[in-house]
Amino acid sequence: MAVQKKVPDAIMTTAEAAAELGISQHGVAAAIRRGLLPATAMSTKFYVVKRKDVIKYKHTHSERQGWDKRRAQYGESGCKMRKADHAKAQ
Repeated sequence: MAVQKKVPDAIMTTAEAAAELGISQHGVAAAIRRGLLPATAMSTKFYVVKRKDVIKYKHTHSERQGWDKRRAQYGESGCKMRKADHAKAQ
């Protein structure tokens, strides 16, 4: 049985941040590990993030993620290829 912890409105759990950002909790954890989303460790497995940092992350990183963004930038392959390889693929 999971223990529910009361968190003030100014901060969010990683689950709440994931719901706000539209990504998984693993995605939030990855952003925290990479230093893109500041967080405070409450215990070894429980992190909280400030609501303002989640909003800032959403505005600066959300528009650059996902298949549609890669396809628009790199074509149907969705990956970074050398220009010569793109020419051969087309």
